[in-house]
Formats: sequence, C-alpha cells, structure tokens
Amino acid sequence: MQRPPIPPPEAATDHPPAPPARKWRRRAVLASGAAALFLWVRYLPQLPEIFASGPEYHPIPGLAPFRSLDAQGSVTAQGGGALIGIEPTGEAPSWHAWVPRVTSDPCRYLFAGGNGAAVPVAYFTDYQCPNCRLLEARLADYAADHPESIVLIRHELPLLGPSSVIAARALLAARLQPGSAAFERRLMQGRVVANTQAMAAIAASVGLDPARLLRDMQGQAVQDRLDRDRALASIFGFFATPGCVIGRTAFLGALDARQLGRIIEAEAALGPVRCNA
Repeated sequence: MQRPPIPPPEAATDHPPAPPARKWRRRAVLASGAAALFLWVRYLPQLPEIFASGPEYHPIPGLAPFRSLDAQGSVTAQGGGALIGIEPTGEAPSWHAWVPRVTSDPCRYLFAGGNGAAVPVAYFTDYQCPNCRLLEARLADYAADHPESIVLIRHELPLLGPSSVIAARALLAARLQPGSAAFERRLMQGRVVANTQAMAAIAASVGLDPARLLRDMQGQAVQDRLDRDRALASIFGFFATPGCVIGRTAFLGALDARQLGRIIEAEAALGPVRCNA
C-alpha cells in the first residue's frame, strides 16, 4: 500500500510572525476610549456654555433698566412667605413701607452712590448662608484680580432665623462705630453662634463699645437698614440667599467665577447704570 506524500517543510525565515491585526485594533479602540474619556471629563463643566447661544435676560417690570438673568446659582435660604408674608400679629411687616421708596429710586438704595466708572455689585447675604460665603469669596477674588473694576455693596437679608437676624443687626450696629471692619472680619471668620452675648464679646475684643453695640442693634437706624434691604430684595424677587445685582443684571444664587466675570465684563461694556432711564 502506497503512503501519501509528505508535504515539504515550510521555508525558514529570519523575521518573526506579524502580530494579529485584531490585537492592534483592540489597542487602538482602548486608546481612543481613554482619549474620549479624558476630553469628556476635561470639558464636561463647559458643555452648557459650549452649546448655549448666550445668556437670556428678562426685563424686570417697573425697574428699567434692570433685567433678570435666566439662570440661577446655588441658594441656601428659602425665604418664601417670610419675604412677602404677614407678621404673626396680622400686620404688614415694617419693610413694606419701604417698597415704594426703593422702587422709585433703586440705584440710590441699591448701590448707595457706588455707580461711577467701576461696575457696582450689590449682593444680599445671610450670616448663616454657606452659598453666600461662596459668592462673597468669588467676588472678592475678582476684585483682587481686577483692581478698581468693581465696587462691592453688601445688603443684609437674614432669612435663616433668629441667629441670622442677630448677626445682621450686629454688623449694621458695628458700622455706626469706627473700626467696624475688624468686627466684621472677626464675626465672619469665627462662625460663632450669633447671640447678644457673643456679639458684645466680639465688639469688646476688637475695641468697639459693646454696650453701644447692643443699644444700636435695637435702634431705629439699624431697623431702617434691615427694612430697606428687605424691600430691595422683594422688588428684585430675591426669596432666598444669596441674591446679587451686577450693574443692570439681577440673579439669584452663587454663580461660578467664570459666569460672574462674564457678567461683569458685559456690564462694564454697557457703561454706567441709569435708573429709570
């Protein structure tokens, strides 16, 4: 019986066999996936801005030239009924009497004369509001990086209960004495529980008259300032904190630093605010 022929051996070669093509394809897919993941993480925060056509504004009725920004940052205090409601006695809150006054001349009360070459920035804050601290820090950083470009005007809007009201009264009362800046720094950095004893102790530690501070906290000047700021907040629709008005643009919440910078630059390009123009 004849055996089948044995095939000849393959020719020897000095070159190693080429790796399978599918191995290189797998590597390419993995590399592409890693690059896509990096780009996604890198530009995810910017996607809303990349695809957005620009900020949307809405005129605030009766407050020309002010406009509200169709965007909101992070808020803390939900004032709601406390902002527009009725006192437990059934009487209207004392700040209601200020509404016609601040509506007739919003620039005067909102910016307190700070309406020159620098863009005026009025912000409404609560001592116990963490998002207020974020907004204040971002505005302070912008002011430090852009000297004389903005002027900051603080308004008290204590919506988080009795401790917020005590802290607001103490800050306003301290401003009636020389050296109030030291009191404000100590209060904001210490994060103490706001009560009258703590406010008097801080006043004494920074060289203020604690007895006068406690008297002024209950005085008419401080009450008028609280009522004025609450009335301003109501006409701009700030039912929570922080609220902010940059030039003509009003918005609620702590926007990020990039958004704040763009609003400030846009307002600077428009020039000084002319109320009721």
